[in-house]
Amino acid sequence: MPIQDLDESTSLTYSSLQLPSRQVAPLVMRGLVNAINQKCRIEVDYVSLSNPDGEGRIIQPHIFIKTGLRWHLRAFDEKHREFRDLVLSRFGGELELLDKATHQGEQDQGWNTFVNIILAPDPRLSSAQKSVLEQDYQMQNGQLVIETRAALAQYLLQEMQVNFKYRDKSPEAQQLVLVNESDIKAGYLVVKEDLGRIPVNKVYWFYLPYLQ
Repeated sequence: MPIQDLDESTSLTYSSLQLPSRQVAPLVMRGLVNAINQKCRIEVDYVSLSNPDGEGRIIQPHIFIKTGLRWHLRAFDEKHREFRDLVLSRFGGELELLDKATHQGEQDQGWNTFVNIILAPDPRLSSAQKSVLEQDYQMQNGQLVIETRAALAQYLLQEMQVNFKYRDKSPEAQQLVLVNESDIKAGYLVVKEDLGRIPVNKVYWFYLPYLQ
């Protein structure tokens, strides 16, 4: 039985971690839901760490995403001329529905492309330690292959606590490493050179800023 299914057992005595919730105004949610359902452009107020004072933006949303601790809105950002993930709790003010969207979810290449993330135990671990992780994740031939949307790859790696940019000095703390790192970086370079030649089996690294 997968561990995530254990809470469905009525006979299991357990406790779960309570994480802090982020608040979203009902008025904001109604506006965003309407924009998605009606496939409309919408003008919003949005704050970020790079712009904490906030700014008005026009976006074309197509789906909500739950990424562990946070909820995001996937939308075409007209200011940056690309599809982006926007943190749901950072919307505020009054939202205004505009005319019909010109960019739909079908045009979001990062969302519609699936990639394989290949994880393995840190090679610095002993054989016995590697076996523990292989059992934890039911690895095949010492590897865990996870298919995910390219736009969600960064969240998957965050949830798996895999960060190859700053590899932990302790292999017991690092535990997992990204095996196909070179393929991913190669895909990133191709995208940067020519946005019209995005390889189907590569991750779009311009969606993964914390790994660059």
